[in-house]
Amino acid sequence: MTSNRHYKSLDIPLPLTFNNTTIQSLEETSEKLDGRLATNLKQIRMNIDKIHETSNTTTFQIITYVTMGLTTLNTIALLVIIRFLTQTKPRRQQFYVPKTEQPTKDRICADCDVPLDDDLTNV
Repeated sequence: MTSNRHYKSLDIPLPLTFNNTTIQSLEETSEKLDGRLATNLKQIRMNIDKIHETSNTTTFQIITYVTMGLTTLNTIALLVIIRFLTQTKPRRQQFYVPKTEQPTKDRICADCDVPLDDDLTNV
């Protein structure tokens, strides 16, 4: 009895009935909305692709590239300096050729044609 009384207190509307024109109108509206949704989704996907194609260079990336370039230049300079300092240089004694003085006309005695010595101890 309780459930029967409760059923009567509920306001249940009559079942809906649709005629063909209403159904066709709903179909047309659904197709238009679906077309707009598909167009909007396509546009959104294109915008997302543009975002992925555009790359922004951040300040951190610029600083990193500049630092890497300077480090490379410093490394090359250091290697050149090390190569220059460790390069074996020829010893001067190996290539030393003693000079022998050739007597000149000025240093030859005019009377006897004997070369003159620089040693003045014999005088």
